[in-house]
Amino acid sequence: MANLRQHPVHNHLQGTEFGRFLFKIYALEKAKYNDGKEQPVNSVPGKIAGLRGASYQNDYLFEALHLFSLQNRIKLTANDVRIAVITLGVPFLNHTSLRELEIETKSYDKKTRITVPNTAICALLSSSRLENNFIGILPASKLSVYDIQPHVVGLIMGLGDAVEKKPDAILIVPYWEDQNDAVDAAINATIQENIPVICPAGEGDNTLDTYPSSSPDVISVASIGINDKKSQFSNYGKAIDICAYGEDVISASYVKSTSKVRDSWSRFSGNIYSACFVAATCGIIHKMNKKVTSKQIENVLKETADKIDYANVGLSEQLGSGKLNAFGAISKIRNM
Repeated sequence: MANLRQHPVHNHLQGTEFGRFLFKIYALEKAKYNDGKEQPVNSVPGKIAGLRGASYQNDYLFEALHLFSLQNRIKLTANDVRIAVITLGVPFLNHTSLRELEIETKSYDKKTRITVPNTAICALLSSSRLENNFIGILPASKLSVYDIQPHVVGLIMGLGDAVEKKPDAILIVPYWEDQNDAVDAAINATIQENIPVICPAGEGDNTLDTYPSSSPDVISVASIGINDKKSQFSNYGKAIDICAYGEDVISASYVKSTSKVRDSWSRFSGNIYSACFVAATCGIIHKMNKKVTSKQIENVLKETADKIDYANVGLSEQLGSGKLNAFGAISKIRNM
């Protein structure tokens, strides 16, 4: 089990409300974890930053805590950061983890659909409800959610509207197979505004390039598990730029009954949840230094990534530069 007190962010975290909360529950749960079993979904540590109890053996917890800690080190709070999410549908805004956040939504279709995945994505990024034992990657960060239908026209419109809001990163959720010149042009125009664009790779366990993650201007993200092995569902190949954890992520959900919709929590797996960690890291970097270009941000992510070839024999150069190292990337940008 990782020793939190030897971790470089320990001293800083101890001086924050979140840090004291974290180490308190860590101490309570450490003794329970000796048999190696996972904590249930509704356990306190299971909900923190969307991570499961088994993460304590792998420093997985700190992939999110690095971001939280570094925000404070650089005199930046998460609510300074805005992430635009271009997706299909909108979140359940009345969920306890979302109702107090600053979330703007816009739909390009007459029928707006509330979906579980979008609820999970938004909570994973921004939830700040300590009293409900769930913390997102960037607590209280601002979100702009664009529900695009049809895909191509909606995506172009969503990118245009997102750029006007001047977000610190744009996360594009949907993907398909066919490249589109108009979308490429819209993405390129976004990059010229120094706004990084992050896309999840496809989910077919093959090398098929999906779009827009295969566009040369975006940061394409594949999923790995806590053992650093490629997730069974994740695509791989030359188009991948970087990997991040995307298995058994715990986040907000909801359950519909005949009379109402009520809060729930679920485990989620998918490249989109990996992409949330990358988008959050890019968002902090962009907010720190507006002069850093999107390409420089991508290069720093790659240069500081942790190598994972040891866990993925036969996939050399098929998983980008390796595993996201948020601590390393943000630290390097600070020193540029």
